[in-house]
Amino acid sequence: MKFRLQRVLDLRHAQEKIAQQELATRQQDYQAVLGRLDQLLEDESTLFELIKRQEGSSIYLPKIQHLYTYSAELSRELSEQEVKRQESLDQVEQQREAVKECWQRRRMLEILQAKADVEFKEMVGKEEQDQLDELVLFSFTESSFPPPGEKGR
Repeated sequence: MKFRLQRVLDLRHAQEKIAQQELATRQQDYQAVLGRLDQLLEDESTLFELIKRQEGSSIYLPKIQHLYTYSAELSRELSEQEVKRQESLDQVEQQREAVKECWQRRRMLEILQAKADVEFKEMVGKEEQDQLDELVLFSFTESSFPPPGEKGR
């Protein structure tokens, strides 16, 4: 017996697979954002080390201005990257919820399918039992009441 909602179940499987692929893509995007953020933090750390080494020595004023301009640009980019990180994390969490919802809908249909299988097996078992009961009853009535030409044997 074919499960009458099999097409829907197949669709739910496909939706779940697509949602999982989308989650993987969003997680990769999130990792890329984290990598960029780490790179910017490393650049900032390197810049601060360079500034520290320059503090005790005589420094060329345009060079200091350039370093501080670069530092300000790094800070701005770090802020933007932090916003992107949070947005990306939110998207990952939303997609996780979507995957969870797809899984729940698919699982619900699988439970219905399992119940339908059990009900079908019970129905077949009952029909088989009814047929066996009829066969036994028929055998009993045949042996109790012989056909009309065999009374004297």
